[in-house]
Amino acid sequence: MAVDSAAGTLRFEEMLGWTGPGTGIVDRTVRLTPATDVRLVERAATLDPERWPNACQEHRIGLDALRPGDFVTVTTGGDDTAVALEVMRPER
Repeated sequence: MAVDSAAGTLRFEEMLGWTGPGTGIVDRTVRLTPATDVRLVERAATLDPERWPNACQEHRIGLDALRPGDFVTVTTGGDDTAVALEVMRPER
């Protein structure tokens, strides 16, 4: 995954259905705008009986906080412009 701030793009690998050798992963590029909503999604720090067990919490982050290894769900509009990014990090 790589953010090109000058071009206003995010390049990443998307996992597709596996149909044989050489398939399953494709390179994608989406445009980013100042309106793109970027959020880090994490497990809630505390258990709250009012919430779903193992609930998640999210908070806004900047594009500069993205790093290799992050899992990103990209929501686009009618074109290749990212409306929202939901970022999850592998637990260490």
